[in-house]
Amino acid sequence: MNESQFMTKLNEALLENQRIFKLNSAVLHKEQTLVIVFIVDAHTYDEKLDDGLKEKVENIVLQILPKTFKYEIRYKKTVTEPKYITKAILDFVYNEYPSIYSFVQNSNIDVTIEGDTVKVTLFAESYIYKFCLNAGLAEKLEENLTRNFMEDVALNIVETANKTQIDIITEAPPASEGIKLISVSVSEHIYGIVGKKPRYICEMKETEAENVTLCGALSGLKARKYKEKEGFFYTFSINDTTSSIDAKFFPRNKKAIACGEALKEGDILVMEGTLKFDKFSNGISMMVNKLARCTIDYDSIDTRPKYKTERERYINIHPFPYKNEEQKTLFASDRSKEYGIFKGKSFVVFDLETTGVTNTDQITEIGAVKIVDGEMTEIFHTLVNPQCSLSQDIIKLTGITDEMLADAPLFEDVAHDFYKFTRGAVLVAHNAPFDMSFIVRQGRAAGYNFDNSVADTLVLAKQTLKMKSYKLQNVCKELGVSLEGAHRAMNDTLATANIFKRLLIMSLDT
Repeated sequence: MNESQFMTKLNEALLENQRIFKLNSAVLHKEQTLVIVFIVDAHTYDEKLDDGLKEKVENIVLQILPKTFKYEIRYKKTVTEPKYITKAILDFVYNEYPSIYSFVQNSNIDVTIEGDTVKVTLFAESYIYKFCLNAGLAEKLEENLTRNFMEDVALNIVETANKTQIDIITEAPPASEGIKLISVSVSEHIYGIVGKKPRYICEMKETEAENVTLCGALSGLKARKYKEKEGFFYTFSINDTTSSIDAKFFPRNKKAIACGEALKEGDILVMEGTLKFDKFSNGISMMVNKLARCTIDYDSIDTRPKYKTERERYINIHPFPYKNEEQKTLFASDRSKEYGIFKGKSFVVFDLETTGVTNTDQITEIGAVKIVDGEMTEIFHTLVNPQCSLSQDIIKLTGITDEMLADAPLFEDVAHDFYKFTRGAVLVAHNAPFDMSFIVRQGRAAGYNFDNSVADTLVLAKQTLKMKSYKLQNVCKELGVSLEGAHRAMNDTLATANIFKRLLIMSLDT
C-alpha cells in the first residue's frame, strides 16, 4: 500500500471535520516498530487534536495496516508562514548539501502563500544554479517541504548572474538569520568522521531530526546494560552553553566499545547523530553515531536575539498630522524653565486596548501621539486583529467588536510601523508597565525590540497630585482635561498626552 492509498483509507474512516492530518513519514525502526508521523496545522492541532481523536486514528491505522508490525503514532505541529518555510529550506540544505549552505543562506528566497499552495522561488547565482540543477535540488526540496507543511509546495530555482545584486522589492524584509553554527576545532576523531559545524543545542533540543551535529562538554557519563547478551550502552549529557541535551551511544563493535571506554567527564565533544523522542527521559535525546574530541570557540556562540531594524518607510500604517489650536498657547509665555523640559526631546504617548489582562492576551487597538519640542505633531492609530473572539465584557468595556477587527491587520503587520514611529522617543503611558508588557512581548515575537525609555503618568500623578484614586478619568477631571469615549485607544492617548504635559510643568513648581 502506498502513501496515497493509506491516507485515502484513513480519511474515509474519519469525519469531515477530523480530516486534519497529513503523512509526514513512516519509518521502520528496530524491533519491528513502524513509527508513523502525522503533521497537523498548529491552530487545528490545539483546537481539535484531543485524546479521543488520537485513539480513533490509532484504531483506524491498526485496521488498515498489516499486523506484522508494532505501531507508534506521533504528531507534529506545523505553521505555514514564510519565515518557517525559509528556515525549513536552510535546514534541508544544511543537512543534505552543507557545501553550498552559505551560498543558499545569502540567496534571495521568495515565499508566496496562495490558498492551498505555497510558491517558493530560490534565486541562485549561475555557479550555484548549475550545482542545484545537477543535484536535482529543486525536486528534493519541493518533496521535503510538501512533507513538512500542510499545503502543496511548488519550488522553482531561478538563475541569476554571478555577483549581481537584485533589488526586486523596495521594502525588502531583513535578511534571514539562517542557521546558527558553532566554530570548533577537532583534535581527535574518536568514532567516525564528524564533518559539519555543530548547531546550537537550544535551537535543536525540541524537535526530532536526522543528521544533526552538536557539541559541548560531557557530564553524567554512565554505562548501562540493556540486554545481557547484547552488552551495554553509554548515556551522558553535553552542554554548549546555550543549553544541554541527553545523548546515548550504543557500541556496535569492539572499536566502538573501546571508544566508549575512552570517554571521560569533562571531555569536549562534537557529535553527529539523530535527535528523537526518548520515552525513558521523556524528551528529545541524541542517538550518537559519530563523535570526536574538539575545542570550542565560545566566542562564536551568540545567543542574543537578532531583532529587526527600522525600515526607511511606513508600510501599512502611516502616521497623520495632529492639528489642535489649544496646544499653540501652551508655551505662549516666555517661560524657558518650563519649555526646557521638552526642548529637543521626543515623546510618544500611547494607549492599547487588549483582549484581557494576562500575558497570553493580545492587542486589539493601538493609539499614539508624538510630542516633539512640546508640540503634538503626529498621530498613529490602528485596530489590530487578535485572531480570537472577544469576550462580552471586553466588547462592553471598549465598544470594539469582532466584526470591527475581522479585516484589521495582524500585529506582526503593524509592528514595524509602530517601531518606526517610536524610534528615538520616550514612551509614555498611564500605568505604563501594563501597556509596555504587551508591546515588548508581542514586539519581540514579531522581531522588534521596543527598548525605549519609559515615563508613567500614573507615577507622575502620584508625585504631583493628592487624590484618592489615580485612574485616568480621575486625573483628567482633576486637571480639567477632556476625556470622551474612554477605553478607546486614541481617546485615552490624547487625554494622557495632555495630562503628561500639565503634570511635567506642575512638577517644576513642587
